Amino acid sequence: MERVVERMWSEHGHRVELVEGYRTQARQDHLYAQGRTRAGNVVTWTRNSAHTRGHAVDVKVNGGWTDTEAFKRLQVIANEEGLRTLGMRDAGHMELPRTVAAANPFTPDIPPVATTTASAPADEGGEGRSADRQARAAHTPFPHPAAVGSSLNGGA
Repeated sequence: MERVVERMWSEHGHRVELVEGYRTQARQDHLYAQGRTRAGNVVTWTRNSAHTRGHAVDVKVNGGWTDTEAFKRLQVIANEEGLRTLGMRDAGHMELPRTVAAANPFTPDIPPVATTTASAPADEGGEGRSADRQARAAHTPFPHPAAVGSSLNGGA
């Protein structure tokens, strides 16, 4: 993902921000229930997500989700860098190809993360997902943006 972030900035001037990486199965189930058995729009179509194996990330581009052309560029670059994307049905999703993921099993070994921001429905244990996402993402095979240096994304 680091190369995708670097190339999006250097080639197109687009800032890529990690939103979520690793998810617990409880978190995935919570998201799956949204729009089905609890209020809200449907946000996932599966309970068997690459996120629960630490092999996927969700990102936003230029601070949001609406720049269609930027997301198309993101997907081209991600594919060129060997990542799998889901097209415009989930424009900000990138994951390891299944063959690579199978060779790199992931076992989370991180404690629950205390958060100060609850910008979305809570994860198990009542945690908000914003800071939880960032902390857990730092432990996935994909580097957290803070881990790749402040020179990326224009110093953001």
